[in-house]
Amino acid sequence: VSGYAEPGRVLAIIGSSGAGKSTLLNMLTWRNKSNLHMTGEILANGVSMGPDISKISAYVQQDDLFMSDVTVKEHLMFAAQLRFDSKVPDALKSERVQEVLDLMTLGRCENTMIVSGGANKTLSGGEKKRLSLATELLTNPSIMFFDEPTSGLDSYLAKMVVDSMKTVAKQGDRCTVICTIHQPSSEVFEIFDDLMILSTGRVVYHGEAAAAMQHYTDNGFPCPTNYNPADHYIMKISMIPGYEEEARKLIENQWKCDLQKTNNPCTLNKTTAKMYFLCCFFKLQLVKILDGNSKYKVGFYTQLTACLRRGVRMTYRSTMCEIQSNHQLAALLALVFLRQYGRQYVSSEVTDIVSVLFMMCTSMSLNFYFGGVTCFSNEMGIFRREHLNRMYAVAPYFIAKNIVELPTALIVPFLYATIVYFVTGMYPGWQQYIIMCIFAILLVNTAISFSYLISCATPSYVIALAVSPAFLIPMIVFGGFFSNTGNNTVFLDWIKYLSWIYYINELLNINQWEKVGFLGPCLFENGAAVLSTLNFQTSNYYRNIGLILTLLVGFRFLAFGFLLCKVRDS
Repeated sequence: VSGYAEPGRVLAIIGSSGAGKSTLLNMLTWRNKSNLHMTGEILANGVSMGPDISKISAYVQQDDLFMSDVTVKEHLMFAAQLRFDSKVPDALKSERVQEVLDLMTLGRCENTMIVSGGANKTLSGGEKKRLSLATELLTNPSIMFFDEPTSGLDSYLAKMVVDSMKTVAKQGDRCTVICTIHQPSSEVFEIFDDLMILSTGRVVYHGEAAAAMQHYTDNGFPCPTNYNPADHYIMKISMIPGYEEEARKLIENQWKCDLQKTNNPCTLNKTTAKMYFLCCFFKLQLVKILDGNSKYKVGFYTQLTACLRRGVRMTYRSTMCEIQSNHQLAALLALVFLRQYGRQYVSSEVTDIVSVLFMMCTSMSLNFYFGGVTCFSNEMGIFRREHLNRMYAVAPYFIAKNIVELPTALIVPFLYATIVYFVTGMYPGWQQYIIMCIFAILLVNTAISFSYLISCATPSYVIALAVSPAFLIPMIVFGGFFSNTGNNTVFLDWIKYLSWIYYINELLNINQWEKVGFLGPCLFENGAAVLSTLNFQTSNYYRNIGLILTLLVGFRFLAFGFLLCKVRDS
């Protein structure tokens, strides 16, 4: 495939499904090419480009992906903070955001939530597409790529979006706009300046859009009156039964013959092409000199604070439901096993207390696990896009996610343990109460760590949810309640050492029963007898604390590793 695109003009790439439009765009933008083999060169101003093309270009992809629970202006300000140099004042960033909002006619919905549930107002399809364009337009790139920008839009909204693309091409420094498009209407097609028609990965026509009709006519395929030219061009190379290949070869050969007669840049040799493009404009050279080898516009600290600020907004707006559900579970558990605080224990109450402690472990683990297992999976598409756009590295994003979730992971288990401790009448004493709260916090944070691991290790949240029972059920079964840890099958006994529920359950029972005296002349004479029956040993106390901390940290390091692998694959 050979071709060229000029500044101030819109080049449309059309073709039937499977013609190679999106693949060509991925090659030009250096995206999603892990399973593809590419030969040849991509030249910008005569300079051979590789991954550095992202420094001077922007890519508006087909799917409009945004973080939920943020407004339009907050989204654009987040992008501005990470895409502008750190030396640019915040006032100028805010001014540029307002300019782009006005240019894309998004001013009236700047405080609207992009994606939100319930009855809250959301953006229309056209507004989302224009917001995607506005996001990439912030830095005034020299080249803009669009992958089927009108997909899923009606004819009116499609024309609005393409008009916006034309405006971008003509304004300021005259941006080069390249887009793939599927079945454009007649009105939309008239907006395009240049046209490239692909068929089975080969160029059938490349030149001015207005000249394509005469070109087809010269080859014996005139366009009927009042017929959409784009539909006619594609139909004549793919929809004539029995003559598809002949028509395709005829038009392709005719275009090659015409091309040799012109002084078109894509037919010149490398040296001549380089001189041609260097005479056009020098923007790329300046960008390469100014940017050097830096991958990101801002440093680690700015990336981290920007991700934190956005994460705090999102969490604050969506956390209340999670807090309420946890407190309702704690209240239900406490009421079922209601017992007067400080009253002396009797032997018949032992099983109730043991059940309360285990139910506390499982309910909190499951609640926070399923709250966190979709944490990275739901955002993976947005994260990959923003990372490949050189907005931030993997580490700031991952650290910010951990910090943002930390207040909830500290406060909720503390309140949960407080309700259970006093309402169910646990062993009285401030030391036992504080230790129980600490163990509840460790339990929740380890469950979250494991959920992060599964979320980062699986390709989608659907698969993450599907495989979760296969991992969680063994953790619960070997948690020391359903199966006595001393009676486990030898070749399965190792599973308990991966179960944070087992470690915390043993620690909670030691904290509860270690100082309990005489219970009565029944099965459980005292607290030590309870621990012995459960096969829990006080000598494991500090070992369990060390191992639970190891799991907490280890799961998160593994999750970070899988997240890095996902980015490298893309």
